[in-house]
Amino acid sequence: MLLKFVKTRRSIGATCCLTYYACFSLIFLLILGGCRQQDEFAEPRVYSYVDTADIKLHHIRIQQGQEAGTKYLDSLRNIYYTKSLRDRLNVLYMYCDHYFRSGRHDMANKYADSLVQILEANDRGDFSAENFISTYYYKADISYLLNDVNTAYEYYYKALSLAKKLDERCFIGYYNLKMGIIVFRNARYKDAIEYFRRSLQNNSYCDERFLYSYRIQQAKNNLGLCYERLGVYDSAVYYYNAALEEVQRIKEKYPGVNDLLLYIANAVIKGNLGGVHARMGNNDTAEALMKESIAVCEKNGNEPIDAQYTRLKLAGLYMTNGRMMEAQILLDRVASLRDTLKDLSVQTRWNKSMSDYSSLTGNYKDAYNYYMTYVRMQDSLLAQKETVSMAAIDSYIENIDNRNTIADLKESAEKRKLYLVIVICLSVLGIVVTVTAINNWRKSKRHVEELTYMNSFVNKQKTQLEEALYRLEKATGEKDRILKAVSHDMRSPVNSALALLEIFETTVKDPTEEQKEYLHLMRKSGEQALNLTKDLLEVATLSKEKLETELTDITNELRERVKLLQYKAAEKEQRVTFESPGNHISAHVNKEKLLRVVGNLVNNAIKFSPVAGEINVRLKSGVDNFMIEVQDCGIGIPEHLKDKVFDLFSEAKRYGTLGEQPFGLGLSISKQIVEAHGGKIWFDSKEGKGTTFYIIVPYS
Repeated sequence: MLLKFVKTRRSIGATCCLTYYACFSLIFLLILGGCRQQDEFAEPRVYSYVDTADIKLHHIRIQQGQEAGTKYLDSLRNIYYTKSLRDRLNVLYMYCDHYFRSGRHDMANKYADSLVQILEANDRGDFSAENFISTYYYKADISYLLNDVNTAYEYYYKALSLAKKLDERCFIGYYNLKMGIIVFRNARYKDAIEYFRRSLQNNSYCDERFLYSYRIQQAKNNLGLCYERLGVYDSAVYYYNAALEEVQRIKEKYPGVNDLLLYIANAVIKGNLGGVHARMGNNDTAEALMKESIAVCEKNGNEPIDAQYTRLKLAGLYMTNGRMMEAQILLDRVASLRDTLKDLSVQTRWNKSMSDYSSLTGNYKDAYNYYMTYVRMQDSLLAQKETVSMAAIDSYIENIDNRNTIADLKESAEKRKLYLVIVICLSVLGIVVTVTAINNWRKSKRHVEELTYMNSFVNKQKTQLEEALYRLEKATGEKDRILKAVSHDMRSPVNSALALLEIFETTVKDPTEEQKEYLHLMRKSGEQALNLTKDLLEVATLSKEKLETELTDITNELRERVKLLQYKAAEKEQRVTFESPGNHISAHVNKEKLLRVVGNLVNNAIKFSPVAGEINVRLKSGVDNFMIEVQDCGIGIPEHLKDKVFDLFSEAKRYGTLGEQPFGLGLSISKQIVEAHGGKIWFDSKEGKGTTFYIIVPYS
């Protein structure tokens, strides 16, 4: 019996030793993993060949073209690419910058992805923090230009959070400069001023490098642009002059370093300064500054977009003073650069200037044609812009921060589970080893205290998660409030315009066919704008409204609606049929909204079906629900657009078979209405053969 007890003790001792080894090995691995996560970055390092190549490449692009620049980069790749990870990063960075400056944003994006992959696939200690932050900013800039806004903000956030973590004020200043440019492009000039001022404050912490000094003149020039747009011309002149002084300071501090870039910057600022002097009525000063700006660009063989803006501003000044021949020369010069400098904003302004020129020279037909082209291009520019404010950007960044916080909390929760396993392991080990009730009691007490502490910690994190979700809900509500306010504010002027058109039509006697056509186009545009405001208002209020339902004869209501829609189909010689079961189907629904869904689907079918096509509407009964089918024989939906058709402000917008204009809100609103009824909507489509939409709605 004693021998059996001794063997048992030995077995327990061996088990305890194995448990100890397992626990301590696990703790050691956790500590080692934690240390690896805290690896410090390498020290920043300046590579002389990079700065030299950057200057030379800039001159090659201007004097010999993009292909010559690419060949020069290829020669550098053969020398440096395989030397080290840092050299590989430098070469890829130069390729990315080259394609970015050449306007090849798709190629620049591929190299930016390669940069990110190299940085994140290797140890942080192989690269400096500046390598990470600069790459993230580049990836963000390129993504924004490619209209991939979500990716852009993700990488702006990565760069900003790392800069804040390391207290890199200079890189925080660059973030403010980029955000200022974004909100400026969306005409939020007061918000842009705040960002550019922050940029100047943070740039004072940068070391004395050419690039960082160049950003200071950028911020000052941009401040001048903001004040000019706001009509505060004295402040605009002040900041333009401050930017010119900064360029001169850079020239003196870095003689011979990228002089061409500084000449162009000087020309751009003088063009802007000339424009504001023209607004102030200082015509002689304005003309001299703008001529000097244009001359610098022509002398150096470089034609930046800003030079075209300056030509258009000078042409406007000449037209104001009746100097039409000189204005025509400038306008013709801008037109001649259309193929080599493709920019929608420049072309939009050029058409407006040509409309003004034609009107002043008595050519009213050309004036009208140019003006209509200007309006279409202006609409395209507005469609490309994402209306953002400083608060919206900060809110977006905060949302990203919240998502990352939630991810970090989840990761921490997993770690705490592992720690809990360790605690339990040690507890079991203590129970096996402990021979007295007192030691067991003490260890148990300690474990309870640890578990209590962890429980309170988890509760605290739960509270933080709830606060993060509350902020997200608040941001969503603010979006709906803004949509609702904008929709309400837009309806009154649109209704007023339509009323004035009606008065005009009744008062004009014997209008010409051309005038009738213009009135028809104006009325049609107004009605489209009014319908769009209604859709926006529906988007803003649908999720908040309580759906009111009543018992409705679905069969009769659908039959009557199809009859009304037949008149619209007749415009394209189409036929709309309606099929239903013998027994009438009745259900508790919101009649008006359900009929709107059917109207949206049939209107889409009419729009995308050919002339003389057939559209079938079917009503079917089920056990707990009824089904509506809308089938057409139209152009169908391509595979790459199928997952986007129900998105709000969908990218899947296409023109109808007779050029009918899309708005992209109807299907999104239809989906919300069906789901508000507890139903489901989906479709089956083959490109070139037609589409069938299906709706299932419960009876109550």
